[in-house]
Amino acid sequence: MNYLHIIYLVATSTIIVACSAGTQNPAEGSGSGESAAVAVPMHEKLVRNAVAQQLEVSVDEIEIVNSVRTEFSDSSLGCPQPGMMYAQVITQGYRTIARYKNKDFDVRSAGTYIQICSNTKSESR
Repeated sequence: MNYLHIIYLVATSTIIVACSAGTQNPAEGSGSGESAAVAVPMHEKLVRNAVAQQLEVSVDEIEIVNSVRTEFSDSSLGCPQPGMMYAQVITQGYRTIARYKNKDFDVRSAGTYIQICSNTKSESR
């Protein structure tokens, strides 16, 4: 049992080191005096693409208003569809509000899965 425990610790340490290699704090920049570009989180890119595709508009026209990391009580991401069954597991994801012109869209995501729940109430800017 001790032998397996050691192998597990070595494997875990290797994965941690590999995952952290080459990472840099965006605030530190590249060290060349140039300001570092702010990376857009992957879930926000996926949300913008999904809303743009549904509306048949350019992804550049979709704005992310707000995005909050959340835990959903099941795999419906808090947006169950009639007639569908969902795994009853805590699911990590994001609740994102995307805007096209004056319409807001409530979009849920977990990994690469995107669910557009509904148009929220239209708001004037």
